[in-house]
Amino acid sequence: MDHTIRLIAPEEDAAHARLMAHAFGHGRVTNDEPPARTPDHHDAFGLFDAAGLQAAYTLIPFRVHWQPGRSPLPMGGVAGVATWAEARGRGHVGALLRHLLETMRGRGQVVSSLYPFAFAFYRNYGWEWVGERRRVSIPLAQVPRAPEGADVRAVPAEDALPLLKPIYSRYAARYRGMCDAETHRWPQALRHDDNRTTYVYVHQHPGAEPDGYLLWRFGKDGHGQVREFVATTPEAHRGLFSLLHYFGTQCTKADFQKLPADTPLWSHVMHWDVETKAWPVFMARVVDVPAAFAALAPGPDVADGGVTIVVRDEHAPWNDGAWTITGEAGAVRCERANGTSPSVTLDIQALSQAFWGQPSLDALWRAGRLEAGDASSLRWLASLVAGPPVYTLDDF
Repeated sequence: MDHTIRLIAPEEDAAHARLMAHAFGHGRVTNDEPPARTPDHHDAFGLFDAAGLQAAYTLIPFRVHWQPGRSPLPMGGVAGVATWAEARGRGHVGALLRHLLETMRGRGQVVSSLYPFAFAFYRNYGWEWVGERRRVSIPLAQVPRAPEGADVRAVPAEDALPLLKPIYSRYAARYRGMCDAETHRWPQALRHDDNRTTYVYVHQHPGAEPDGYLLWRFGKDGHGQVREFVATTPEAHRGLFSLLHYFGTQCTKADFQKLPADTPLWSHVMHWDVETKAWPVFMARVVDVPAAFAALAPGPDVADGGVTIVVRDEHAPWNDGAWTITGEAGAVRCERANGTSPSVTLDIQALSQAFWGQPSLDALWRAGRLEAGDASSLRWLASLVAGPPVYTLDDF
């Protein structure tokens, strides 16, 4: 069937909104026209045939921290992938995702991430789970108070951004995949919604720079919600937890929506009533293999060396095939291999996980997700892609 994939025009926003309501809103009907586009509007692409808009996706540009001391990497955040129920099973979404990969490559977005409705579906197109995060509910009666709580103050959400950005930037640099302060979705984090206020609290010792913040919302059934918990010093951790202690007069539990796998929460509160769930940070993909590796810099513990790998990527043919990766004099090169026998063979899903760093290349080898003929080459590649834990505070 003939179709065209192109940007959705402003006059087509109403049709796009109806498709989003069908796919994600259970058909919720609204009489309101879509709001006028704002400067932070993100590109939405649609698949059109003779009957009109049949499927769509939205591409959000991010810059994400990757290696300490290096510039963030451009990342394509994928959202709003949808089609009408009656148009499913016709290859529309597959065509959209291949168009998406080409678009991200053309825009220099060397990596991509998304939150899947089904892991198996996006795995078919090269995305795979990366990282681990926690959702934790703690009983506030068990949270101790601390002297550092006296250094916590409330800040109106409307005035908070200049204070929060430097704190966030220092914290984000500790993790791989966290958006930089300019592309972090601040409006979503700070907005008041569901007829509830978002409260902002900042920890700052007198005479020192602000070093932590907490975004709090009162929830339902005696629970409060910690939308973001960012602390760059032990003092900030203790001070912000002390604030939670005093919320115990209004709520029984605090629900942390997202925490990194290396959270020090357990050093502040441990009790049988603490509830924890663990799941992947999101699904991610390498969009452009040579460009992604060229963006890396060997760490101080990485010896000069190289490896030849074979990548299988049926949906991004520019990645498919043999590559020689070398690291020398502080730079990484990734070029088409010229007859060199490969040391590592893997599909794009496993390569994406290895590049993001979690699960590690060694864990992938132990799980049978790759073939390695040379242990020393595998160790060198593992040292090249090793880095901070994967984490993000952004939903999209």
